[in-house]
Amino acid sequence: MPSTRLCRIAGLAAAVAAGVALRLVPAPTVYASDGIHFLADGDPYYHVLRATQIARDWPHVPSRDPRLDWPIGADVPWPPLFDQLIATAAVVAGGGRAGPAEVASVGCVVPVVLGALVIVVAGALAAVVGGEGVTGAALLAALLPAGAAVGLVGRPDQHVAELLLAGLAFLGHALLLRDGAVRRLGIATLALALTLAPWNWLGSALYLLVLGLHGALVHVVAPQGRARAARTLHGLGTAAAVAAAALAASIASLGPTGALRSMTVGGVSGLAPLLTGLLAAVALGLAALSRRWTAASPARRVVEAGLAGAIPLSLAFAFPPSRDGVLHGLTALAASNSWYASIAEFRPALLSGVVPLTSEIRFLFQLFGLGVPLLALAAWVGVSTWRREPDRREALLFLALLVTVFLGLSASRLRFVPYLAMVLSVADGWALSVAGRAFAAGYPERTRPWGGALATAAGLAITLAPAAAMPETLDVGPGVPAGLYQAASWLRTAPATDPGRPGVLGRWMDGHALLYYADRPVVGSPFGTEGGEGALEDEAAFLFARSEADAEAVLSRRRIGVVALGGLPFYVASMRTLAPAGAPPAFEEERSIGDGRTLKLLSGYYDLVPSALYYGDGVARDPTSTPALGGFRLLYESRATSADPLHDERFKLFGVVEGARVQVSGLEANGVVSALVELETNQGRRVAWRTRGVADAAGRASLRVPYATGLNGAVRAGALLLESGSHEGAAAIDERAVLEGGVISVRLP
Repeated sequence: MPSTRLCRIAGLAAAVAAGVALRLVPAPTVYASDGIHFLADGDPYYHVLRATQIARDWPHVPSRDPRLDWPIGADVPWPPLFDQLIATAAVVAGGGRAGPAEVASVGCVVPVVLGALVIVVAGALAAVVGGEGVTGAALLAALLPAGAAVGLVGRPDQHVAELLLAGLAFLGHALLLRDGAVRRLGIATLALALTLAPWNWLGSALYLLVLGLHGALVHVVAPQGRARAARTLHGLGTAAAVAAAALAASIASLGPTGALRSMTVGGVSGLAPLLTGLLAAVALGLAALSRRWTAASPARRVVEAGLAGAIPLSLAFAFPPSRDGVLHGLTALAASNSWYASIAEFRPALLSGVVPLTSEIRFLFQLFGLGVPLLALAAWVGVSTWRREPDRREALLFLALLVTVFLGLSASRLRFVPYLAMVLSVADGWALSVAGRAFAAGYPERTRPWGGALATAAGLAITLAPAAAMPETLDVGPGVPAGLYQAASWLRTAPATDPGRPGVLGRWMDGHALLYYADRPVVGSPFGTEGGEGALEDEAAFLFARSEADAEAVLSRRRIGVVALGGLPFYVASMRTLAPAGAPPAFEEERSIGDGRTLKLLSGYYDLVPSALYYGDGVARDPTSTPALGGFRLLYESRATSADPLHDERFKLFGVVEGARVQVSGLEANGVVSALVELETNQGRRVAWRTRGVADAAGRASLRVPYATGLNGAVRAGALLLESGSHEGAAAIDERAVLEGGVISVRLP
């Protein structure tokens, strides 16, 4: 039998190879014949867009984007480390230069590389905490869909970097529980991870909370004695102090001007070194107490741990800037504002009422296989090891804390499922290794290693079987709908008809893709409430506008020249809590644990301006009594996806125009004149655009017509046909009149 070290290395290498192969499965979808398509959602588009900006002016990182929250602009809320990593890799690969295509190609591969490192870290963490289970932990980290999904090729998002840095922080903390050079390596690793984490994710203070909780538990329980507890707490405090100093220095030298004085959650700010410094103070304070009061009662140690954490946090809350920053972070964690509550990743994994419970349970088996039930085995192995090996108790306490924290967070927020995958891989991989060795103990000594390995392999196969039977979990698909990609790509090459209004108002979830594909500024974006003051509120004001004047007021203020609409019902539903005061109800929503969420559209939904545009192309539901929308013209539409208008996912682009003022004379007093423009869209669909007007006492009526005779973007319009009683007429509408609101006079015979 080869040596244990060689077996571990070979097993780890095999796990990395399997993990990389799994993460490369979506490559044909990503590298398509018409270009690169990123996966999962819209966030990868902005990561690559920002990385392209960095590569163009490397190593400078833009901290503000004037094309967000158009025309105001917004600070980019993401810390820049992940985007800088993509840009730097692209510049190195390109020999000092990298264009958009090179950055996109490199950005697709970076998640796979980071995902491979996560597998290595999971194996190492199992070795340090449990003493064995390297191969099992690494294979689970490689193959569990919950962890693999964030490292897929074509998904350049910071989530995979979060896993890596969190894993390094936990590995460093586990190493400092050892002695000698290993402990010093742990302090250095933990300090490095805590320094880099705030540069990658604005919620990385979560890692501080986990480490602080373990420090408090060590102080209270002291599983290996008070002296050992003091050493652990001193190591944690030392690492946190080094990280706080390094963070302050790096933010002062590399961050935006004034970042160190700021206490905001977005980007990088002084809040990160402040919170890291508080952890250092708490840990070092508890270490001093552990040394001084070696015979303190458990009750006293609980009080000490509580005060050690409460006093620094109270001081932080007493300072208004830091208090606001901490409360901002807690708002995101609790999904307690209207935007966070509408995002899928902030939804509970179970009992959400959004999807049926049976679907939620099936999804968990897709993500984790039998990994969650297997935690019962890990608990049994942990208790047995706690009794047999007292010198491992601090490490076991840390592993139990990790499992408990991320199991609870994942149950309440899908956002933390990848973290649970990594922690679960460590616990289950270690438990299966111990159980396999125990199973083989009755075999002859020379066959025990092989028997243990086979038993462990069987346990891994059984654990992964449910997930392997449902591989569609990793079929995450393109990050944006095909219709949006078609419409945005067309818009990129279409000339802006009004240079003073270059902005696009679309669904907030499509903002990054519109920036990437259409190269037009946007109002709302997947940054949500972090993407600019009032952006989502103005978007909601347009969505719930019932009059054309109200809708045009928002678009004029925002200098919007194009409106992009698609998937309207659930888009409107996602913005309901931001609707202006007095907006009539547009739908009824019901949530059921068993059946999930259903939407019932009310008549008020069809009275909204966006509904008239999307379903009627601007024509009123009753064109015989209500004029059509005269300030919007259809420019482009993608292919239909359903014959049912309510479930049709096609995207439509509408140009915002002044509309030609057609003055019709020769009518009877108070007579009605009807107007018709025959349209043919780029998809060959024929539309009869109709409007009406009522003559005054002198027999004159005014109509507002948004279509020029001929091409309007990709839509062809015929001449304007007029009819009033037995009188008929026609007129050609000039493009300039449509854009500038010019007057066209027509007299009916």
